[in-house]
Amino acid sequence: MSNICAGIGRGQMTIVNDHIAHHKHVQALYEELLKDVPGIKVHGNPDSRYDSNFWLCTMTIDPEVRIKGQENAYKTIVTGAVGGAAGVIHAAESAHTDCEPNANVEALRVIMDQAQIEARPLWKPMHSRCTVVQLKMEN
Repeated sequence: MSNICAGIGRGQMTIVNDHIAHHKHVQALYEELLKDVPGIKVHGNPDSRYDSNFWLCTMTIDPEVRIKGQENAYKTIVTGAVGGAAGVIHAAESAHTDCEPNANVEALRVIMDQAQIEARPLWKPMHSRCTVVQLKMEN
């Protein structure tokens, strides 16, 4: 670790508990708001032996779930920069990618984006038909 990274890390340690408390609060909000929604599973701690810092809130959406506006899911091109490894970015030229989730995940991302809540497909486990979605809410 470089001296600069170590210095930043030391500075962050003074507020780490506040950050963790905020992330746990956001996780609890998602769990409460989505607990009765069929086909949505918010991922939490597997059991009481774990104490996640929830730096990443994730959920799975069953492929059978149909989200309002799903028929328009891939009609809007992302206009911001699309990230890549090592900070390489490029402008999107198409609404479709080589590795895209099903339309319900994209429809949810669009709805969340309109509500100013950052969400994105996270990964699609090779053994599964469901895509994990990352949610990020500020304040």
